[in-house]
Amino acid sequence: MSKVSNPLIESKLSILFDYVSVQIRQRRFWQSFRLNLKRLIFYILHFEEMRRLDQLVRNFPLSESHRFKIKLGALSSYLSRSFSFEQALPILLENYTFIKKNLSGLIINQIFTIGLECWRFDIYSIRLIKTQEYDYEGSFALIFNVGEKKIYTLSFSFVKSLVQEDEWVIYIARKQGQPGMLPESRKTAKEFNDNKIIALVLAATEGLALALGIKSMIGVGTGNQLSNQKEEMLETFSHSYDDYWDTQESVKLPNGDYLLPVPMLLKPLEKIPAHHKKRTIMKRQRRLEISIAVHKLFLTCCQIETIGGDQYSTVEITPNT
Repeated sequence: MSKVSNPLIESKLSILFDYVSVQIRQRRFWQSFRLNLKRLIFYILHFEEMRRLDQLVRNFPLSESHRFKIKLGALSSYLSRSFSFEQALPILLENYTFIKKNLSGLIINQIFTIGLECWRFDIYSIRLIKTQEYDYEGSFALIFNVGEKKIYTLSFSFVKSLVQEDEWVIYIARKQGQPGMLPESRKTAKEFNDNKIIALVLAATEGLALALGIKSMIGVGTGNQLSNQKEEMLETFSHSYDDYWDTQESVKLPNGDYLLPVPMLLKPLEKIPAHHKKRTIMKRQRRLEISIAVHKLFLTCCQIETIGGDQYSTVEITPNT
């Protein structure tokens, strides 16, 4: 009697076997058996969505191991502690669908391979890449480089309906200076009128958001940051996240994250002390230059079906901006 095979069941069993094998090899399966059982059940119940995610990520130039890593991400913490793992799958689907829909294949290929240079001034540059490590803290990253040295990373994903129904946001899940690069960071700040590097990278993020018609960014709060796991590091993480977002005219959300409008709000010049006003204008001008450059790149070179339009068409870079 011949054996009758069912391709759908075999496919499900294969995915489950791969998942359990990875968990056991990483010695995590038995340490959290109940959670993993819950994840396995979720995997079975949402198999069609998982298959959609698998098919979706095959549109991008990724290795098999990286594709599998993304699928595992759908069963783990993604972006924020405030999201349940059940939310990870729809967020990942939305994130990669958004990229596929709004960027040309040529540009996607560049972002996912060598990275796309969004802005350059002399030896300083900002490059948009697909994240390889720390993928769970954002699928994409803007990297600030000095020459060939990576100085700063801001990681994010595109997420829908966190603020308003069907409205997209850029969710910033990680921002970190490269270890050992503090001297280069300080020199860079002096070169750019005392702008911290995070301010320059946020300006690039703002330009990208405006080109894509995105009206808000969300910065992860200290308590929700996924790498914030050690009590002794809490003060450092608070300084990097909560304390910084508090300086950015942001709104703290009930879940502990921070909402930033696009364009970002600036303190009115009349509230700036007279002896700091000129310095403030020059700092803002440098940031605006970066934001405009990134915005124009994504309107022209990328040939996207822009949602946002030319938001900077009437903006002049003047000391009064």
